Amino acid sequence: MTTKSKDKKQNAQKEPDYSTQFMMCSSGTVGADMRPRTGAKFSAEEMLGMQSDALAQITLVMERKGYIRFISPSEIEKTYGGFRQHWERLLREGRVKFIETSAGRMTIDLWIEQYLQNKEEIDKYCRMKNKVLKEIMERADRSCTLVCPMCGERQLDCIYNIFLKPVKGEVYNANGVCRHHGCPFKFNESVRHEDIQ
Repeated sequence: MTTKSKDKKQNAQKEPDYSTQFMMCSSGTVGADMRPRTGAKFSAEEMLGMQSDALAQITLVMERKGYIRFISPSEIEKTYGGFRQHWERLLREGRVKFIETSAGRMTIDLWIEQYLQNKEEIDKYCRMKNKVLKEIMERADRSCTLVCPMCGERQLDCIYNIFLKPVKGEVYNANGVCRHHGCPFKFNESVRHEDIQ
């Protein structure tokens, strides 16, 4: 084998251990799927790092496309310490989380801009969102209009994307948006039915 061939072999990129797919909407919601390569194993810290990187990347992409407000580099550093550090902190605290499906895929859905606020606003939003999730999962119908926890008007249109009896361990999507003029409340969440009971 020639030196050139050896160098080429050594410099060849290692096959990634996981792939990430993003689905984003101009309304500011995003979905991300992470699929580990068959047989790949990760520690909890490695998984946390990959999830933080994925959310940091999609935040920058959505900002550049104008789907979320522009955040100056100085504000990013002052408020968040960097997008990756910000998402890692929220993941560690359980305010946002990837959910593992039965097939081993990690998935997350969220209204991304609401998590780019200060800690108090994020905590307030999480409480309102969790209250709404619990309410729609207790209902027999999978689409409904509820009182919005942000503005107090009964104009929060919600859908829980499940058509048959929920299966324990399976991941579903719940989302909603308030139609009241001027109210920005919305949510987009990957959920397990039993986690909200």
